[in-house]
Amino acid sequence: MQFRGLLIGVAVLALLGGGVYWSNKSKEAEKTAEPKDASPKLVSIKEPEIVQLEFRKKGVPATIVKRTPAGWQITEPQALMADSDAIQGITSVLANFASDTASTPTSDLNAFGLKDPLFTLNIVKKDGKQVAVLLGDNVPVAGSVFAKVADDPRVFTVAAFNRTTLDKTWRDLRDKRLLTFENDKVSRVELDAGGKSIEFGKNQSNEWQIIKPSAYRADTWGVEETVRKLKDLKLDIAVPEADAEKAIAAFGSAKPVGTAKVTDANGTQQLEVRKAGELFYAKSSVVEGVHKVQADLATALAKSVTDYRNKKLFDFGFTDPQKLEMKVGGKSKACGKNGEKWICDGKEVKPETVSGFVDKIRDLSAKQFAENPSKLTSADVEVTVSTTDAKKTETVRIAGNAGARGDEPAFYELDPANVEAIKQAFDAIKEPEKPAADAKKK
Repeated sequence: MQFRGLLIGVAVLALLGGGVYWSNKSKEAEKTAEPKDASPKLVSIKEPEIVQLEFRKKGVPATIVKRTPAGWQITEPQALMADSDAIQGITSVLANFASDTASTPTSDLNAFGLKDPLFTLNIVKKDGKQVAVLLGDNVPVAGSVFAKVADDPRVFTVAAFNRTTLDKTWRDLRDKRLLTFENDKVSRVELDAGGKSIEFGKNQSNEWQIIKPSAYRADTWGVEETVRKLKDLKLDIAVPEADAEKAIAAFGSAKPVGTAKVTDANGTQQLEVRKAGELFYAKSSVVEGVHKVQADLATALAKSVTDYRNKKLFDFGFTDPQKLEMKVGGKSKACGKNGEKWICDGKEVKPETVSGFVDKIRDLSAKQFAENPSKLTSADVEVTVSTTDAKKTETVRIAGNAGARGDEPAFYELDPANVEAIKQAFDAIKEPEKPAADAKKK
């Protein structure tokens, strides 16, 4: 028991000694520190001034990132595209790297872990000058770390989260996208799955259209959602090398799911997806290796051309029509917008009644599609919509529960209740009620 008590006593003395050491180190920094409200800056370098960043950490190969005409590139320890968002997170700190405190000049760097720091960030500027930021030990209890600029004799304390932001390797900074196309410059998308191929392209109005297997209007939101899924695919940098090798082996014997090709101004990129058991793997034409992906990507690839077709009969969307030409059940109306007023056949009508009709045709959608609309030659509803902003004119004909657009080689099967609602909205377009005094005069 006496021996055990002796051990406990030694442990307590060691802890107390450590506490005194860190307390003295902290007091040394506090004695020489400037007032907190001074908030001295470690560095202030704007992003456009930086041409190179060197991340150096003990026991780890240096990571060097350079600015190029094509964007930030990792050059060491291997050549890779850099993640622009990750680099921006670092340069935003360097643009206004404030500290909590700064000491007067001191040469005792060892006391702060700065004589031989674990991490150094070397910044190369456009003018050729270099600035090295050193990060040292943690400040006891304060949630800060000691920091220093190589040619500045002062020691600073900075918030600890700055170490997390700056202390990166090539794995953290590499571009993690499996496909690196520029979203706003995509002009063509090809999906091939289950023996079916679908190709999308953009028209002169920058709207998605189905090109193959036949020419159809595309559901823009549906196409953009698939493009977004492809754009958001990221590799997992935390995957161990052994697991990465297993993924390559699994891909070789896995069942093919489909292929996606995306074309932008820089060319075409391809992603091949396969399934092994319950897991999905993807191989990119622009990124080495095989990577796990979510099942929803396979779902997008498996969609049919019908899933991607635009089911709305009218394209004007939320653009207000300027002209309407309507034929319903043998009756016709021609309406034009004048400011906030609607004039139909030379007479002013209640604007809300025209708006009600416009809402009905705006929401008109197909339940399903079929080919050969020739049977619509005797349509009992025909509506032509003209818009000023879109400079577009659209004509839709309806016979029974079948609708057709212009001369498109397909017709849309409609809900009879929706067709009836259009007819009722047409009959509801009326002139404003006359004031009582005017009615008596007549």
